[in-house]
Amino acid sequence: MPKEKLVEVVRSFSRKLSLPHYENIDIFCSYKEECGSEEVEETSKRAYHFCKFEVERDIEEYKKRNEPKPVETTTEGQKKEEEFKQIIKDNPPSYQRPPEQWQDGKKDEQ
Repeated sequence: MPKEKLVEVVRSFSRKLSLPHYENIDIFCSYKEECGSEEVEETSKRAYHFCKFEVERDIEEYKKRNEPKPVETTTEGQKKEEEFKQIIKDNPPSYQRPPEQWQDGKKDEQ
């Protein structure tokens, strides 16, 4: 019985990401496998999907590792406004207080 001739299947997949400041990054994967002549199409599809999955997984990992940190954009005016809102929340005007907190049982006149 003659030995079946093996076929070498090589597939690759790559993506280029555009980064800030005109930088790019290339992510690439290559896969090689030997198979019988009847299995070439199936092997080729499997190799392609393997490479694509690996590249896209690496892209997601890269994005997570290089995610920009949130920048504090609160201005001094915004901070003072938040402090004022907290003071009002902690010390509401008399008309917002329940009667037991009114002075002398009457609403505070302001």
